[in-house]
Amino acid sequence: MTPDIKKTGRYENREKFRFWSGEIRDNFVSIRFGNIGTKGHCSTKEFPSRAAAEAFLEKRKEEKIAEAFSPVEDA
Repeated sequence: MTPDIKKTGRYENREKFRFWSGEIRDNFVSIRFGNIGTKGHCSTKEFPSRAAAEAFLEKRKEEKIAEAFSPVEDA
C-alpha cells in the first residue's frame, strides 16, 4: 500500500538565502531546509497520530511565513 503523502511545497526567504519544505507520510513529518542552491538538510520526526503530524507541520509552516518565507514553485 502506498502511503498517503501531503506536501507543503517549497518556501524561500530570499533575504537570508534559505529554503524550507515539509511533507507528511503516515505519522512521520520530514522537514528539508538549508541554503538556496544546495540540497540542504533533512530532519524526520514521528508522531503518535496523523492528526498530530499535520498540526505540527501546519504550525511550522505558519512560523516560516512569519519569518518572511514565501511559497515558490518547485524548480
